[in-house]
Amino acid sequence: MTETIKTWRAEPLTWGRGPRQFEMFLEPTCPYSARAFAKLDETLAAAGSDNITIKIRLHSQPWHMYSGVIVRCVLAASTLAMGKEAARTVLAAVAAHREEFEFTEHCTGPNMDATPNQIIERLENYSGLKLADAFAIQNLDREIKWHTKYARQNGIHASPTFMIDGLVQPELSSGDKVSPTDDLRGRGQTIPRDHDWPEPGFEAPDHANPRASRHPKPDHAVCVRIVSLSHHAAVTISGPAPEGAVAWRRRACYRRKWL
Repeated sequence: MTETIKTWRAEPLTWGRGPRQFEMFLEPTCPYSARAFAKLDETLAAAGSDNITIKIRLHSQPWHMYSGVIVRCVLAASTLAMGKEAARTVLAAVAAHREEFEFTEHCTGPNMDATPNQIIERLENYSGLKLADAFAIQNLDREIKWHTKYARQNGIHASPTFMIDGLVQPELSSGDKVSPTDDLRGRGQTIPRDHDWPEPGFEAPDHANPRASRHPKPDHAVCVRIVSLSHHAAVTISGPAPEGAVAWRRRACYRRKWL
């Protein structure tokens, strides 16, 4: 093992140097995360690198079967000489050839016969980087665990998820156009918006139901405070209430269910 590997450092996946913090929780093989990742440069240019700092948080998800291996490859790349740009190259390679790193319906397909070594070799071929030695760094686990703990403490479930200055922004989605307002430049706030709010299976409020009618959906700006019962964390979201937000809050509280 080379001295570089012995004294490794994973460079943080951050771009820009502004006071506003825009964090993107991405799962590399998720198609929506790939779409959000592709807007990194556009978002940075629109908001201004002196006004915003963009941080990528890797959010491994077990239903993406090789998610753990690929997340480790991304972090392994960040220990190479190119640092975060090497990690970005790996993320771009996965996004460009996503189906070669994913399973059909998360459970079948050609990758059922693929091994972790084959996945690493495939990524090396597409990225042009040597990842195997860095992948084998024993203490690289600490970086993976940090990303995982950080996502959990913020109640992150879906990918992509966005945070601005420490607050989750559930109304933002990977399908949104990049059009930052004054908030992201330090005076105001808007970035991509395309996310699954509410989650699949969410029951829209039935205003014909007497019980539901006691809680009409507001059509004005509100502040919704949702407490995560499983993680003892609170998230405050200010702004126009997303469709079904109030009903979602009641559902979380009444059924003691969140995420």
